[in-house]
Amino acid sequence: MQCVPHLGETARHLYVFQRTPSSIDVRNNRPTDPDWAKSLKPGWHKQRMDNFNILVSGGFQEEDLVSDGWTDIIRKLLVMVQQDRSGEAGRDPGKTMELADFEKMNQIRARVDQVVKDQATADALKPWYRQFCKRPCFHDDYLATFNRPNVTLVDTKGKGVERITRRAWSRTASSTRSTA
Repeated sequence: MQCVPHLGETARHLYVFQRTPSSIDVRNNRPTDPDWAKSLKPGWHKQRMDNFNILVSGGFQEEDLVSDGWTDIIRKLLVMVQQDRSGEAGRDPGKTMELADFEKMNQIRARVDQVVKDQATADALKPWYRQFCKRPCFHDDYLATFNRPNVTLVDTKGKGVERITRRAWSRTASSTRSTA
C-alpha cells in the first residue's frame, strides 16, 4: 500500500489489484520540527513507546505523547464506553464498542467519498467490515492516487488474481474501470 502513490506518480500505467479494500485513515504526516527535536530529553523515546503501549492497551495516561491514528481509535472507543458507564445503567459495553466501531468505519468510508472522484472506484475502495477485521492503515496520499488517469483499480471482489500472463491477467471479477 505504501508504494502505490509513488508508483502512481511515475508509472506509465499502474493497475492496483485489490482482493478486499483496506481501511485507510489520515496519517497526517509532516516534517519534524527541528526545534522540537532539539528540546527532547534523554529517555524520550522509551517514554513515548511506554505511553503508546499503555494507551493502545486501554490504560490511562495524562497526555498522549504519540497522538496518532492508533491512539485516536482507542481513545474514542474508551471515551464512548466511559460515557455509557456514566449514563444509562445496564447499557451493554459490547454494543457501545460496536457503535464506536460503526462510527469510525463510517468516517473512513466518508473520507473515501471525499477524496476519490470516480464513484465506482470510491465504492470499491470502501471497507465494509469492522475496524480491526483487517489491520487499519494510515496514509495521506493513497486514496488520491486513484484520481490519477494512469491508475486503475482492479477490484477482484474478494477473489484475488488467478494468474498473470505476458499480455494480460485472468480475474474472476471485472475491474471498477474499463481496462481495455
